[in-house]
Amino acid sequence: MLRYVAEVRRAQLDLHLAVLLFSATAVLGKAISTSGYGVVLCRLTLASAVLLLFRPRLSVIAELFRSDWRKLLTSSFLITSHWVAFYESIKFSNASVAVACIATSAFFTALLDPLRTKSRPNVTQLGLAILAAVGMTLIAGSLPTGYFFGFTLGILAALLVALYGIYTKTFISRVDTYALTVCQFAIGAALLLLFLPLYLKLHPTASTMPKGSEDLLWLVVLATVCTAIPFLLNLRALATLSPFTIGLTFNLEPIYGGALAILIFGENKMMTNGFIVGACIVGLSVAIHSWHSFKSR
Repeated sequence: MLRYVAEVRRAQLDLHLAVLLFSATAVLGKAISTSGYGVVLCRLTLASAVLLLFRPRLSVIAELFRSDWRKLLTSSFLITSHWVAFYESIKFSNASVAVACIATSAFFTALLDPLRTKSRPNVTQLGLAILAAVGMTLIAGSLPTGYFFGFTLGILAALLVALYGIYTKTFISRVDTYALTVCQFAIGAALLLLFLPLYLKLHPTASTMPKGSEDLLWLVVLATVCTAIPFLLNLRALATLSPFTIGLTFNLEPIYGGALAILIFGENKMMTNGFIVGACIVGLSVAIHSWHSFKSR
């Protein structure tokens, strides 16, 4: 019994550390001068290399490619597009706006997942989705004109990560999670390299590579400390804790990310009352959703 309690405590510590490290990605994305596209390209390339070195498992990865390459390609495209939209949102607005937008992803899932399961929408979840939409409307109305495009990209990032989660549900239970993540990181990097000439043609002044040693250092930290390591911590926690506990705890990521952005970049100076009230409404909808999910369990 005591051993089990110790394992649960260690798993909870691993989980909260993973969420905290993941939440720092928005702050690092702001600190790195490379474009959002370049940040994601470097992040996925370095993270996939780190994971392959840590635990190669080449035979498992090869088998996953052979059996599910279409699903791998689709899911990799969705999650990579999400990351690009998220980091470009940071570049065109700020980290606080981007993480506030990501908080709506659970409600996009509530709206869209019934289409996959062909079931009736959950009335409570629909109500919470409307509440979150009200909060996001207040945030959008409070932003300076120059931030609106970044806000739009943040909402797109939330929609894409919701679509990724819905799609991945269709096959995640029968594949190796570690191999899937390595494949998605590697495929994402390959897709970004493939479309890099088009991106540079559309954005000729954009920087896609580190501009100096400081950028390179932060990119390495992003790929290792804030991507590969929290992923491994999350996997270790998943061996002891339930998926529901994992999902519930990850609702804290936007809160951690926003707090870090305020502490490091002083983004509270740019927040209006409308932004604060809107963010509180979104946070309230997330809290109610979490409480309702816990109660239903």
